[in-house]
Amino acid sequence: MIAKLARALGVGVLLVASTATAAVAAQSAPATKEGSSRTVRPLGAADVTYINIQNKANRDCIFSTAGGEVKADGYCRIYTDSEWYVEPLSDGSRRLVNHADGKCAHASGTANNSFIKMWNCGTYLDQKWDLLLESDGYFRLKNRYSGKCMVHRTGDTGPVQQYTCGSYTDQRWHIQ
Repeated sequence: MIAKLARALGVGVLLVASTATAAVAAQSAPATKEGSSRTVRPLGAADVTYINIQNKANRDCIFSTAGGEVKADGYCRIYTDSEWYVEPLSDGSRRLVNHADGKCAHASGTANNSFIKMWNCGTYLDQKWDLLLESDGYFRLKNRYSGKCMVHRTGDTGPVQQYTCGSYTDQRWHIQ
């Protein structure tokens, strides 16, 4: 499982979920907070492998909604809104780029229980995530802006939020 995760995070060949030949649609965003807008094309226009990110506690996968929210449910590997490209950045962090809309997941604040939302990809600090690998192959997604970890607490379709990082099972994720 650790080797599979390493490959999906840009070290070696990606082996999970589905492959799309077209690049993610170019997106630009107004400059706000820390960062500037730019066009995003993962891996230049080459083949991109998309993955599902599944919660350990409830087995739900995250997806992007038309309303710009990140939610999770049990429909893994069925729709493109639950497929993600984990884009490695030069500072060692990652961006989570959604296959369906080409937007990036970001922390919408710094408080516990703030929602994870979608926005046009840019160099914004709230779109940067550190993947903290656990010994069993699961990982936590820690946001660089808020310092909090991504969490999904419900077993039904529900919001993905952030909370102070800890050993909580609902903060642990894996590639499905």
